[in-house]
Amino acid sequence: MTFDSNNETAYINAAIAAANVGDINKAIAYIEQVLKMNPEDLDSLQIAMQLYQAKGDTQTAQKYYSQAQLLIEQSQQN
Repeated sequence: MTFDSNNETAYINAAIAAANVGDINKAIAYIEQVLKMNPEDLDSLQIAMQLYQAKGDTQTAQKYYSQAQLLIEQSQQN
């Protein structure tokens, strides 16, 4: 699949599409691209958490959960 390498939405949609057909590894690769561009994107962190959980990688899922929780806490303080 080819799309603008700076288009976060395209990568998110590609990740969701890959996950929907059961290609978790490809979905993870796409969502990791989004997180490289925008490591504080809460939606992408949550998607990454779910993908790693589906893959059985609970340690990495927990890492993304912790990052998402930190962002939520920071936004509530501001």
